[in-house]
Formats: sequence, C-alpha cells, structure tokens
Amino acid sequence: MRAEEKLLRELKPGQGYYKINEKLQSEPDYSIKLKSGKTLHQYERQYETLQILVNKAGTTLSIGIYAKTSEFRPSVQIGGIDVRLNATTIGRAVAPFSPAAANAYCGAHKAGYFEAYYPMPNALEARNLVVGLSNANSNIDVSDACKVEAESKCEAPDDPVENKVFKGFAKCVVKSRSAQALRNELKTTVLIVTAPAQEITRDMLYPPDLPGLSPTG
Repeated sequence: MRAEEKLLRELKPGQGYYKINEKLQSEPDYSIKLKSGKTLHQYERQYETLQILVNKAGTTLSIGIYAKTSEFRPSVQIGGIDVRLNATTIGRAVAPFSPAAANAYCGAHKAGYFEAYYPMPNALEARNLVVGLSNANSNIDVSDACKVEAESKCEAPDDPVENKVFKGFAKCVVKSRSAQALRNELKTTVLIVTAPAQEITRDMLYPPDLPGLSPTG
C-alpha cells in the first residue's frame, strides 16, 4: 500500500500520458473517447480507481483518485497544500479557500459530495482541484454525504450523469452553518487535480461507474 501511495505522489497532470502510463506499469482497464475529442483512461488499481484525462496531443489534463477503501491514505501535495485521502476533511482540504462550485447526489446505490476550487493561484502551481467523497466503485461509507443537502436546505440541481458542479449550490453550502459542520467532519476520499491553469470541465468529473468505465456500467 505504501508503494502505491508513493507512486501517486509522482503522477503530475501536465505530463505526457506516456510518462504516466510507464510509471503505472500497466494499461488502462477502460478507455473511452469523449465527445470533446479527449480520451478518459480508467485504471482499476488494488486500492483506488485512477482516472486520467488526455487531450489529442497526448498531454494529461487531469488525474482523479478515487479511494476504494478507508485504509488507503495517500498524501498528495499541490504547492503548499497537502491532501491526505481518508484523513483530511473536505472543509480543511483547500483551506483557506472557499469552493467555487459544488455538487451532491444521494441515490439508493450511489452517493457523493464534491467541491471544486478554481482559479487557484501560482503558489499552488495554478492547479485547480476537486475534493469530495463517493462510493462509486468502492466500499467507502458515504452515508453522511446525503446530510449536506438535507441539513443545509441547499439543493443541488439534478444532472443525469452527475459530472457537473454548480456555483449556486456552493454559495448556499458555504453560508450554511450545518453544512460547514459537516464539511469539517467528512473525510476526503476523492481528489481530482488539473494541469497548471487547466479549467475544470465535465470531462474530468465522470463517476468511475459510468457505462463504459466499469464492468457493471
């Protein structure tokens, strides 16, 4: 597990995809060509699901890490920020910054809560971030994620794929005392990091159980 945690610290969006693939020493389990022309590669590792978004030139635009187990605690550093999955709470992950957009969904078989931070300063390598928690393709307990909407009275707009974050929802969550308390308790299990100055797009936010990205999809 420690070797995998060390490996993740070496993966940097903005690198050529071939370099990242070499470090992973395996081919992706799933790859889908998106309408944008970009390709999303998904690796089903022992402790995590990795999503790597690549443009036509072969440059890695973002890397998403979805922990599969609460015991997996990789630490990823972005400038002066250090996010440790299953340890750092969502509310403190990118402090003192506030989320620019957010999303939450709570279904019978899948739940999640996500916050997007952008645009980030040069001190953080101008890398934009998404932090959150999800039980898609994992055994992570995310039952408290459903409370963000319920207790804050903030409503995330419906989205059929759940790969979008909303500015209005983030503003409501930030103003809610109950939501702030929950954000300071919920552990981060998902981290998405972009290449420097790369805008956060829907292509980076597909749940790992999306059809075409999982055997059940």
